[in-house]
Formats: sequence, C-alpha cells, structure tokens
Amino acid sequence: MVPQAYVVAGLVPVTVASFVLFGLPIIPRSELTGARRERVLPRVGLIAGVLQCAAALSAVWIGSFARPLGVALFGAVLLLGYGYYQRMVYGAGDLGSSNAGERAGGIRS
Repeated sequence: MVPQAYVVAGLVPVTVASFVLFGLPIIPRSELTGARRERVLPRVGLIAGVLQCAAALSAVWIGSFARPLGVALFGAVLLLGYGYYQRMVYGAGDLGSSNAGERAGGIRS
C-alpha cells in the first residue's frame, strides 16, 4: 500500500531539500535574461545536465538517493554558473536601463 519511496529512510527529506536547491537558480536566471545574457543559460545548463547524468550512474552504489543527488547537483551547478555570469554583468557595470541615461550623457542626479 505504501509507495516504495516512503520505505527508504531519509529519502523524502533529501528529495525535498534537493528540489529546494533546484529552485534557487530561478532568480539569477531571470536576472541574466533581463540583462540580455540568454546565450549563457544553455552553456551552464549543458554542464549541469552532463553532471546530472553522471550522478545517475551513482545509483549502483547509493540506490534511490541517486535521483535527489542528481537534482541537487543540477541546481547547484546552475546556481554557481549563473552566479559567475551575474558577477560578470554587475562587475562590468552593465546594469541595463537603470543607468542608461548616465552612459548616454543624459540627466545625472
């Protein structure tokens, strides 16, 4: 009657934690999209996907925990990769329209 996932001790909390980590890159992804850096998203996603597939191979040793490991690894790589590109955007002073007037010689406050 009880699904197999609930029989493995600790699997549900680990899975929940991994999906929380998977959701964290949403804001950095949106910021990069807003900064017109969409081209870096697939690059980071490809690296994260390859590592997630590699983590799937660990199922031989860790069994049911391979899925949450892959999800957590995917989210962590996205978060780190997007953070790297965010620092490049903000470090370069490319903040989009917020300071566009200053760069164009417009009104300064």
